Amino acid sequence: MSLWLAALNAAVAMVSVGFAVTGVVAPAALAGSDAVASTRYYAAMYAARAVPLGCAVLIAAFLSISNGAWIVLLAGAGVCQVGDAVIGLWRRIPGQVAGSVLVGTIHLASMTHLLATK
Repeated sequence: MSLWLAALNAAVAMVSVGFAVTGVVAPAALAGSDAVASTRYYAAMYAARAVPLGCAVLIAAFLSISNGAWIVLLAGAGVCQVGDAVIGLWRRIPGQVAGSVLVGTIHLASMTHLLATK
């Protein structure tokens, strides 16, 4: 994968990690309402997926991994973002939808580029 594309994917993955950590530390800031025990629980569950996956994309940007490994990693990250966008639509949170669509598009378009140039 090209350096600029790896850097772009790493940057948007770190944005996802930032939101995941914010969700755990200050869930009311993202939920738009008071945080209850279930809010904290689900924020932690989201972070348990988003933090390792985002960090894996960041680490991959600094390593010389194969395009096949990038394809698998970006497919996972992209599908997770699509799921986040669906949840945002269901909960009517436009910012979550827009952010997830943007990040998911970058991951999945990068994956598609790698598949096309394979």
